[in-house]
Amino acid sequence: MNTTFIFASVTYAIKARKLLERNGIKSKLVKTLSNEKRQGCAYGLKFNSSEFYDTAKILRENNITYTVLPKKTE
Repeated sequence: MNTTFIFASVTYAIKARKLLERNGIKSKLVKTLSNEKRQGCAYGLKFNSSEFYDTAKILRENNITYTVLPKKTE
C-alpha cells in the first residue's frame, strides 16, 4: 500500500524526494488531480506506507511541510 504526501510547491516535492533518496527511501513524484490537492500546487510524493513514520520524521527534521493525501474510500 502507498501513501502520498502533497507539498506547497513542486520545488519542495523535488527537494523532499532527493532528501528521502539520500536516506534510502524510494518515492515517486506524482501530480494529483486538482480536486485532491489540499494546498499549494498539485505535486506530491508517493511512497510505501510502511515507511510513513520514517518519511515524516526526515521531512519534519528538515523543515519540509506536507499534507497527507487522504485515501479514497469506495
